[in-house]
Amino acid sequence: MEKRRDYTACLPENTDWCMPSALQTVLKTRGIEISQRGITGYFSQNADGYVLDNTSLRNFLGRFNLRSEFFNPFTEPYGNAFNWKEIDETLHRFMEKRGEDLLVSYNHLNKSGGHVAIVSGFDLSTRLVRLINSKEKILLPELLDAMHPGDLRVSGDSNRGFYVIQ
Repeated sequence: MEKRRDYTACLPENTDWCMPSALQTVLKTRGIEISQRGITGYFSQNADGYVLDNTSLRNFLGRFNLRSEFFNPFTEPYGNAFNWKEIDETLHRFMEKRGEDLLVSYNHLNKSGGHVAIVSGFDLSTRLVRLINSKEKILLPELLDAMHPGDLRVSGDSNRGFYVIQ
């Protein structure tokens, strides 16, 4: 059975503004109004758009008394030998929690640039992850593969992973 969260997505105001629109969506859900342009001033930019990294995200969220934690199952302490069952159960439990939001930064559709979306649903039985700001559902193994830090197709690949906003 799929666990879901409801969001009203804020569409990107410009090309390659997936990260500002995802953050605006999360903040708006929490009753915080800020423009996407206001969000962009806190993050660096490269040829593919604005770059999500945990240091910049923490600094930005601190303005609203929020914080973030970064998690990539391919990095320590997991390495490449992470436990699939643990990942499945962690996502499933996360979807049951309230007061936290989950962003994911990954290589979208195997293009050279990355993408940021909000995890709004997860079905433990099918391992299907529902994302907002990409209008897509993706199998968890494919999503994890698209956030592998060794993916040379992606600039800023060390920032790919899950960002929990608390």
